[in-house]
Amino acid sequence: MKTTRVAVTVALLALLAAAPAKAADPQAMLPKAKSVNGIVYLTGGVGARERAALKPLAKDYNLRLTFVSEASGAYLAWVRVRIEDMQGRIVLEAISDGPWFFVRLPRERYRVMAALNDVVRSEEVDLGARTSAEVLMAWPATSN
Repeated sequence: MKTTRVAVTVALLALLAAAPAKAADPQAMLPKAKSVNGIVYLTGGVGARERAALKPLAKDYNLRLTFVSEASGAYLAWVRVRIEDMQGRIVLEAISDGPWFFVRLPRERYRVMAALNDVVRSEEVDLGARTSAEVLMAWPATSN
């Protein structure tokens, strides 16, 4: 019985010792990429640590969206994103988990629409003419 307690205590101490190391690992902070109809996207950036972990991955995506408040510049999340090709076909619909939304798209022109509290922002992006694009979308304070 005493040997079992010692083994359990040692196992618990080992788990507790490993937990802080994992939490400090930037890779442990990374959201996972998702895919819809073959379109890969990554969303997140809540907090400075998560943004630091995501920043090196941005180069792997040719469209990078950032959502902010016009008044304060504060980052926004839970933005509904819809990307259409120029014929109006929906390429991707998703909800952002944070202020950054990275997408890997074929080289074409797109209409990007983002909605927060019924306020919609829209931007045309030509990924055929350039290899990547960064788009900042801002909402009035009443939309936050």
